[in-house]
Amino acid sequence: MEKTIKFLFDIYDFLQDCESDPRAFSAIFEGTNANINIPLWESAYKNNMNIILDSTSLSVKKAYFKAGLCPKDKNNPCDDIFKETEFLLYLSLKSRDWELFISFFNRHYRDFLAAFLKKILEFYPLESHYEKKSKEFLEILYNQDFQTEFSQLNTKKILDNDLLLDFSMENKSNELLMDKIKSFKASHFEKISLKDIERELEEKEVITCGINNCGGKCRINARVTSGCITKLSTDLEDERGNIKACVRGRGYRRTFLSSQRLRYPLKRVGKRGQGLFERISWEEALDIMEEKIKSITAKYGYGCRYVNYSTGVTSKIRGDRLAKRFFALTGGYLDYFNSYSGACFEYTTPFIYGTDQSESSPDTYLDTKLLVLWGHNPLVTMWGSEYLSSLKKIKEKNIPIVVIDPQFSDTAAVFAAKWIPIKPGTDAALALSIAYVLISKKLYNKAFLTKYCQGFDKTLMPKGFENEESFEEYVMGIRDGIEKNPAWASKLTGISPEDIYDLALKIAKAKPCAILPGNGLQRTSNGESSLRCIQALSAMTGNIGIRGGSAATRGYGAGHKTPSFPMVKNPYGLSIPSFLWTDAVFRGKEMTSKKDHIKGGEVLESNIKILFNLAGNTLINQHGNVNRTREILADESLCEFIVCSDLFMTSSAKYADLLLPAPSLFEREFITAPWHFGNFLLYGNKCIDPLFECRFEFDWLYELAKRFGIQKEFACGFDNENDWNKDIYENLRKTEAELPDFDTFKKNGGYKYKNNPSKVAFKEIIEDFENNKFPTPSGKIELFSLALHNFNDPKIPAIPKFQSDFEGVLDEKIKQYPLQLIGWHTKRRCHSIHDNNEWMEEIEPHRLWINEKDAKKRAIKEGDFALIYNDRGKVCMKAHLTKKIMEGVVCIPQGAWFNPDEKGIDTRGCVNTLTTHEATPLAKGNSQHSCLVEVTLI
Repeated sequence: MEKTIKFLFDIYDFLQDCESDPRAFSAIFEGTNANINIPLWESAYKNNMNIILDSTSLSVKKAYFKAGLCPKDKNNPCDDIFKETEFLLYLSLKSRDWELFISFFNRHYRDFLAAFLKKILEFYPLESHYEKKSKEFLEILYNQDFQTEFSQLNTKKILDNDLLLDFSMENKSNELLMDKIKSFKASHFEKISLKDIERELEEKEVITCGINNCGGKCRINARVTSGCITKLSTDLEDERGNIKACVRGRGYRRTFLSSQRLRYPLKRVGKRGQGLFERISWEEALDIMEEKIKSITAKYGYGCRYVNYSTGVTSKIRGDRLAKRFFALTGGYLDYFNSYSGACFEYTTPFIYGTDQSESSPDTYLDTKLLVLWGHNPLVTMWGSEYLSSLKKIKEKNIPIVVIDPQFSDTAAVFAAKWIPIKPGTDAALALSIAYVLISKKLYNKAFLTKYCQGFDKTLMPKGFENEESFEEYVMGIRDGIEKNPAWASKLTGISPEDIYDLALKIAKAKPCAILPGNGLQRTSNGESSLRCIQALSAMTGNIGIRGGSAATRGYGAGHKTPSFPMVKNPYGLSIPSFLWTDAVFRGKEMTSKKDHIKGGEVLESNIKILFNLAGNTLINQHGNVNRTREILADESLCEFIVCSDLFMTSSAKYADLLLPAPSLFEREFITAPWHFGNFLLYGNKCIDPLFECRFEFDWLYELAKRFGIQKEFACGFDNENDWNKDIYENLRKTEAELPDFDTFKKNGGYKYKNNPSKVAFKEIIEDFENNKFPTPSGKIELFSLALHNFNDPKIPAIPKFQSDFEGVLDEKIKQYPLQLIGWHTKRRCHSIHDNNEWMEEIEPHRLWINEKDAKKRAIKEGDFALIYNDRGKVCMKAHLTKKIMEGVVCIPQGAWFNPDEKGIDTRGCVNTLTTHEATPLAKGNSQHSCLVEVTLI
């Protein structure tokens, strides 16, 4: 037994020894080096799950209970290497429970220790203290003498109550070991009573839900025992909609309870982007924030403070909104408008309809005769709770569904009667050619256009602008001599003239027809033009304001209200388009309302100097042109202080000056709701206590607010998030009377409405136009917009036009980079969330999708490593040859975490290594689907 006990003490000393290599110790045990990930928990190594606090953790804890022990630290997983080593020493030196010792060593410890040591060797291939000791321990662990001694325990040849005494008498010469034996205490454990054990082992089902920026959200039922989540289940779909979890929801344990979790507050010690940090206390983190906010604000003014666009958490009380509230109460901040998802929709739709409240409820589409999903993949993006239910019913009624998309999406595969592949950025050309057929064949609704629209033809132009070009004149080529007919559009879109003509006839003859564009088509350099041209089709066919029709917009609708977080008026008052934040870092003082469309003033008073990035990967990963962003953020003379709060060491987190660990959805309470017409609210009950030293943003921002003397104003008088959740919920009940009381709502994990409003956008206006006008300057649908005309910018035409703009099919750059690249939303991720979940690779491997013909030209075969490149960056990843992407187009699923090698080549496949930072002309929105590349075999 001497070798076993000495071995365990040596392991224990090794784990606590940081003198020989403190930087390595910090990286392994505190997570301070982004490039090193060595899990400390047995559960992370079982079955390659890389998950903590599961059934393995519970099994370990049950062993502790059997010995009458319980871990003191409730915030750290019980099955870490420290506790298990100490537990075996306790069993051998204190309790002498050899049966439990043998069982635990064989069942839990041996393979765990070996895996842990081998993992160290992966990260320390050179001669070092950690490598040397790990090799020694592995040799001992599998050494025959060691195994022989241990087998003697198994055969009970040396078991007796005086074993420890005998051992002590025989080893008086080993004074150091004897001192360790005499002074040993199980410092990580405390005694636990049988009654407390019984309570700990009670199994509970806790109802929680999705919290990320997914359209459907989902119901999650967690089976919890003694702080371990052993299983997740979900609810089923019913006639009122879907709250059933998809693969992403079912993978929450493997994502959010990953061993890669950030554990402690960290302060940067290397260059930005290196991912080198040191552990600090929360008090020190607050000290740093207080000092930096005060000193930098005093130097540059309130406009230097910015809270970055982020959607990793979409609960009603969330970090980015809390940070804005804090900044507003301490003088103000530079804000943003628009979103990365739908800037062109959000900014442009009001120019046409006067409002963004322009979407009908999904049940109304059941009355359509033709559904056109244009750049729309709701089966993957989960577009609200009722959307998929309506699509299923539409298909069951044999109503034809047409999907227009460069990629044969999952939605096309399941629902489409016809898939029409289209080249990115040419959607406006297709819409205009359809309009051409409608006009030339006199299939448009002239009465509707005459009564409700401005600018369709010369007779409908606004007074004083009769000589300006009308929409009809442009389509028919009256002034520019170019008829926008199917033959013209075919050369741009890659769709045959016959298919265009056939689609035009179907749209014209379907009474009614619903055109539902998705976000993807307007995330191009001419996104506004595409959107406006498609909306013109709905007006031409008179499908606006009727059941079964649509306004062809991704707007919003007056469904059930959701709890409202109380924002504070921003004293600074200025805001920028969200996609231009990197510009505001290096040229903020040069930005103007005319050039950059900032709101609230003519110019900015400062560049961004303080940046809070909370629960988001937009700082690097999700923004266009990653390498440009890296260069901007690496210059510490530009943005002087960056705070990130996250669960993991993401590509964005590596650029933090202060990196703060956040809790997962399992570790806090919150209220959330699905997108758009959601027929339910969900409540996320806390399943387990926050891990390690993780804190929700409310907690540390509240402490920060105390230092500025505004804690009461900051939290509306509450001192915890749960009471604030109750308050905003009870305020909602004043208008949503169907909702139960808060305690019932919380207990049931939410509420699914029985009475759901059915809304047709603009129905009241269409049915009673004399008394209800569109909220535009003319009171009509503005195909010709005087407001857009006044921009006096050829890239912002007053009528819907095809604008080729940059990195499209007409860009000269296509000669050098002949393939168009798009980044599609995949069912394996929600934006960049879940990319660290290896199980999702089984669901959908991360690959470059390339048409078989394009691959053959480049001698690329299935599974080959390909280099995708342009003048912005290079990506290396495996190729997937398929007919599901049209020729001339390639696609990379968006959301993979940027991971460059020493040459700067991204080895994970982050699409934004290649995309552009250039914004769209009007909304100044995301144009990341306008991207030209070349692909070669490596």
